[in-house]
Amino acid sequence: MKLPRTLWAADTNRGCGLSRTYAYLQCKIIPSTPDPSAQMSIQEIEAAITKLSAEDLAILAAWFAEYRAQTWEKQIEHDLDAGRLDALLAEVDAEYEAGQAKPL
Repeated sequence: MKLPRTLWAADTNRGCGLSRTYAYLQCKIIPSTPDPSAQMSIQEIEAAITKLSAEDLAILAAWFAEYRAQTWEKQIEHDLDAGRLDALLAEVDAEYEAGQAKPL
């Protein structure tokens, strides 16, 4: 299973240019395979997760929350660039200009 590039960072602890979280996941969750392009199935991932300690599960949960946030952010940026939110933003601007906005 390949993890997103967002986890790549300089890390002198591993000496391999990976963040600690990525390196941890590579060692603890994702077994070594002779074929680096091989991916785990969802069932294999689920089984591996059920074997994690509470501490390891917390590390994975934190990584996954960050990954989902970054994925969502990229999707919003893509939608903005593609103009998919233009109508919604125009509606918000019109409501603001009409004095219909309320302070948060």
